[in-house]
Amino acid sequence: MQLLARPPIKIRPKKRKAENYSIVVPYKFSPRDYQVPVLDAMDSGFKRAVCVWHRRAGKDKTFLNYAIKRMVERVGQYYYFFPTMAQGRKSLWEGIDRDGFKYIDHFPKALIANKKDQEMSVQFKNGSLFRVLGTDLLEVVGPNPVGCVFSEYSLEHPKGWSYVRPILAENDGWAMFNFTPRGHNHGFRMYKMAVANDDWFCEKLTVDDTHAITQEAVDAERRSGMPEWMVQQEFYCSFEGSTEGSYYGKVFQILYEQDRVRDNILHNASLPVYTVCDPGFHWAAWFFQKVGPDIVFLRAYEDIGEGVEFHAEKLRTLAKEHGYRYGAHYAPMDMQTNNAYKAVAGKSLHEHAKENGLDLTILEPEYRVMDGIERTRQFLHRCWFNSVDCELGIDALEDYQAQKVERISTEERGFYYDRPADNWAKHLADGMRYASMAVKRLPSGDEGAREIEWDKLVARNKSPWQI
Repeated sequence: MQLLARPPIKIRPKKRKAENYSIVVPYKFSPRDYQVPVLDAMDSGFKRAVCVWHRRAGKDKTFLNYAIKRMVERVGQYYYFFPTMAQGRKSLWEGIDRDGFKYIDHFPKALIANKKDQEMSVQFKNGSLFRVLGTDLLEVVGPNPVGCVFSEYSLEHPKGWSYVRPILAENDGWAMFNFTPRGHNHGFRMYKMAVANDDWFCEKLTVDDTHAITQEAVDAERRSGMPEWMVQQEFYCSFEGSTEGSYYGKVFQILYEQDRVRDNILHNASLPVYTVCDPGFHWAAWFFQKVGPDIVFLRAYEDIGEGVEFHAEKLRTLAKEHGYRYGAHYAPMDMQTNNAYKAVAGKSLHEHAKENGLDLTILEPEYRVMDGIERTRQFLHRCWFNSVDCELGIDALEDYQAQKVERISTEERGFYYDRPADNWAKHLADGMRYASMAVKRLPSGDEGAREIEWDKLVARNKSPWQI
């Protein structure tokens, strides 16, 4: 069925100096041919759209102008999410296209009542409000958004969409997602869901579809040293690569090939369950068991802004619901010594946790994070993962990456610092690093707690706990 876009909106403000004039929204934007289908689809009534477009296909320019158009059509709050607020400022708020036009100038000045640079917000005279936000801090729950864009969703905190979707459902609002692939993470799962869901508009566009980047330019990138997996990911939207600069992405490709990430792994009631946490405002935790030489991760979770009482109660609730028999709970040294955690009547978080029934075993300090990352790389080859209950944690481990720095010269590619990026994935990734320390302290008796021929069970494609 051919979808026809609504015509541009013409607005005639009050007379200015005895002159009549009109504003056309979208303002100073004409979509390229390949950008039209998603705009047509949203105008025809679709409420959800997923666009997997190659690098430099004009994702943000297209989606921003759609959001501006809807701000005129319906008064409400509109959020534009990026993986971090810093990326939102760089890419959109301060972004400039190849013709030197500022993205923010697509907001017609005659319609603006207020613009705040620090908050990255624009308020129209009709009352509509636009804001740029980051999902790394989960600053996503506001008063009743009616439209949201998730830019580079494959790099965003996947909980951001989870928090916003019930609000949009209640408000009959819309959501659009754009990204370039980053392996088999939450972006890949959303794309697969949207392909099979008639209620969602979904498309994948490579350079062969758009011709926005010439084959000569792609070949030039190859000659300049761009690895082939990255060429396929950035220009041909392949999901078979991993996040650029990912510490653990290639390890997980091996784990997937070995079928160590699966949905039929169950809790072994005869063995203790251990937990390890990265405490603080973002409280991240992993649950695991030791089966012979292997470590089996049962679940991972992250909660934002909750106190230690909440987490202690959550552990008790999970034990009751799933029959967990806890062996020990592990936490890093700074939980005991760092003054930042002296939050309750001068007591450490460790002391406060104990008062709430959560007796934490403190791990030895680690002075070089990069040493821990290398140890964790080796440790992961011993591990199995319940893909359902560890989904958020697996996404975090694949998205955990080195800090990238852009070179001043446009002729040179960016380089990486020898330290992790400050992105949403770091808390669960730190928790896994602590787990690689904790397993050294597990009682050796666990290895003989169950007489199971592990390899034979795996070969039969059965869970190691389903006998």
